[in-house]
Amino acid sequence: MSKGSAKRLTLYYIAFLVLFLSSCETYRTSFGETYLEPNASEKVFRLDLSNRGLLALPENIDVADLRMLDISGNTELDLSSALRKICAGPNLHILKMNRLQLLALPQELSDCQHLTQLSLTHNPNLDFVKSMALLVELPLAFLDLSYNNLTALPSNLNVLHLRDIRLTGNRLGKAEDFIVLSQIDNLYTVWLDNNEIIKIPPEIGLLSKIGYLYLDNNALSTLPRELSKMSRLGGIWLGYNCFSEIPSTLSDSGILMAYLNNNHISKIGEQFFHGNIKLRGIILDYNYLTEEQTVALKKLFKHMFIYSDHNQLVPSKKLSC
Repeated sequence: MSKGSAKRLTLYYIAFLVLFLSSCETYRTSFGETYLEPNASEKVFRLDLSNRGLLALPENIDVADLRMLDISGNTELDLSSALRKICAGPNLHILKMNRLQLLALPQELSDCQHLTQLSLTHNPNLDFVKSMALLVELPLAFLDLSYNNLTALPSNLNVLHLRDIRLTGNRLGKAEDFIVLSQIDNLYTVWLDNNEIIKIPPEIGLLSKIGYLYLDNNALSTLPRELSKMSRLGGIWLGYNCFSEIPSTLSDSGILMAYLNNNHISKIGEQFFHGNIKLRGIILDYNYLTEEQTVALKKLFKHMFIYSDHNQLVPSKKLSC
């Protein structure tokens, strides 16, 4: 390979890596500095009023400029009045309504016609089926339903045109949940980390358009063969699970990047030494591989643009999973 070709290839991989990693931070949308109070002398695009014990919004909020508002934790806030005010603004894109002890969403929320990102975490008593019906007219691309003790997804979740959904810290992962998710046409990123999932059902293969899947901090020890049907899966996060070897499904799937850090991996698996491995990146930090195995893996995965096996743990100190 010429020096010019090698340089172009290196730049390609760097550009791919930057794009890949930045996609994992999809919702840190930048509208400048986040203010803790309205500021008459500055245009305030991002305003954090969380956990203030508010009964009403500050009168001097300029809703014309407001892009992001966090009213989380203000359980005594008159939400109907607050939403009438802020939804009248023409630019509100992000709204955080976490920890509000919600039973139902105020009807006024449907007037936030520019809202693309909504967070409703830590509201376990919310009627989620009725909530989806209320949100159907909004242009939501991202919805956060983390830490709501969900054991099943709202059956009408597919009425929303979501691109990304965060479901961290629930008790989801059954076949029915993957069926509901598969019915959201534009869905691209799914967070199912911290859901106490022991086994992924075959229905995961229905998520054929997913680009990024987060399954960290569960209790997984295997992956279903149907994962190979997810032909657009660019990255899968499997850290802090119970894998004792590199999942065989990864050897023949089209996944580009796999995170397997902080597992119980002490085996490589013969399937990785045969055939064409499509993976282009794998993270194996904090597992139980021997020095001999890491040497073998470096040779096996020498074509990868990312390979990491730092800080392997002592097998004799392996904890039960």
